[in-house]
Amino acid sequence: MSNLQHYENSLAKWLFQLREEKGISQEALGVQLGKGQSDIAKIENGSKKVTVLEMIAWMAALDIPFDRIESILKPIYMGLSDHKTT
Repeated sequence: MSNLQHYENSLAKWLFQLREEKGISQEALGVQLGKGQSDIAKIENGSKKVTVLEMIAWMAALDIPFDRIESILKPIYMGLSDHKTT
């Protein structure tokens, strides 16, 4: 598994945890986001990549404070920065 795939999986797991933390079903979140339950499941299991806008909409739908985005994005950014070539 590449570093990028690892981080994509970490993001998917984080989005799943946010939804679970709020006690919202995949179906209910899908309704709020204009997506089907299967789309939510695919994002959470990592088989569908999530866009930045989808991630922000996900957080807004779950009423997650924006500053929590740093808890997942900063480690990904740092990890990718450490592996870049100059």
